[in-house]
Amino acid sequence: MSPPLAFSALALALAITLLGCTDDAADPPSDPPPDDLPAAGCTAEALATPTASTTYYVAIGETGADNTACDGRAPTDEGGGHCPFRDLAALKAHGLLETRDVRIELRAGTYLVAGLDGLKLMGGGMSAAQPLVLSSYGTERVVLDVAIADPESCLAMPTPADCVREVVKIEGHHVVVQGITIQNGLGYDIEIAGDSHIVRCNQLGYTVGFSQRSDLMKLYARDVRIVNNEFSGWSSQAIDLAGATGGGIVIEHNEFHHPSDHGCGVTGVKLGARDIIVRDNDVHDIVSPHCTGKRTILGGGGTEERGDPIAYSAQDIVVTGNRITNVNAPAIGFASCRNCAFEGNTVYGALAGVWLQSYVTGMAGCGASETGCKPNEGIRITGNRLANLTSPQHVVHAVDAGEATGLTAADNVYCGSSAAPLQFLWEGALVPFADWATRAGTDASSVVIEASDPRCAPPTP
Repeated sequence: MSPPLAFSALALALAITLLGCTDDAADPPSDPPPDDLPAAGCTAEALATPTASTTYYVAIGETGADNTACDGRAPTDEGGGHCPFRDLAALKAHGLLETRDVRIELRAGTYLVAGLDGLKLMGGGMSAAQPLVLSSYGTERVVLDVAIADPESCLAMPTPADCVREVVKIEGHHVVVQGITIQNGLGYDIEIAGDSHIVRCNQLGYTVGFSQRSDLMKLYARDVRIVNNEFSGWSSQAIDLAGATGGGIVIEHNEFHHPSDHGCGVTGVKLGARDIIVRDNDVHDIVSPHCTGKRTILGGGGTEERGDPIAYSAQDIVVTGNRITNVNAPAIGFASCRNCAFEGNTVYGALAGVWLQSYVTGMAGCGASETGCKPNEGIRITGNRLANLTSPQHVVHAVDAGEATGLTAADNVYCGSSAAPLQFLWEGALVPFADWATRAGTDASSVVIEASDPRCAPPTP
């Protein structure tokens, strides 16, 4: 990026477009997903849960596995028809993809998915005690891939029958998907609707180039846990929360890294979403050319011209305890976000820190406001550590005009150099820390220290 730094025209587009919000959410379900999953819970013991009354097995590489001759109730061929199914076709044939209180375990191998909606899981559980579980068998390597050998042929019209828009589609209630490598969806690897789901310990990625690919995960649900997954190779953003309503979404303990040349954002939000926590994730090595446009790594806000019944693009978004390293865009951006926070994060090697953006303000997509989407309000920037920022002007934070109402900043550590002082972009003017604190009317409790200080060291994953 060439000086002078003008963030409203910058390449500072937070790759994590923070999740949106709506004031018109449905009533929350009575039994949200459990909040007691272990932080490092991808062991065989952890993946043995949750249990269900009945467990079925699919084993594409197991001798004796068969879709018709076997009952699917054993992981190996025990004789007398007590043996695993061979492939995914058996699950649909036996009605196991639209049910409740059933656990399906896939043994090692690659399972091919065909058809636009992919493998569709419709959970019918009335509580977390009646889940529909799709899991690896222990920690065996299981891959869900697309059946079509030539993804580019899916650009043809009409779309070939085997093309897969999303590899796994989750709907209904209380579905758990865990321990699986999911890849090569033309639009998404996983699409999530409904409520009260858990997606954990999966690897999501693209391995074959395709011009229409966008996101690894599409999420428009409520009360969902996205935990202990690995995201890589995405285009656009890793998680698209367009239309995510009702809240109760937790994205934690995941690893996001190395998108494609067309990928930047870790989370993207629009069309109304709220009550979302993004915490304790490792975000690293996001240096694609796509980030050099108006992008950010994390964010809250963003909308489309739909006239949704919201006044703000996002609300009650908390990004906390994350480690963000080696990224070529600002760490996070808020746009028409109300009561949103960036707290307790470590940023090392980003273009800049927080950017309060004005590009959404006044847009007609917020139908509950006569003036369009309202500007940011009540943003909190507290307890963060920012070091090795890479913009030519050594910018820490940027605030567009009119976007600082109710801003609170405190107890942050800003690492710089006396030879190249840190600066803040306040409504188009580059100012030093003292002027920033005066103009913003906050952040006086934060400190600027030399980069040689031990507090400025790279974070430990």
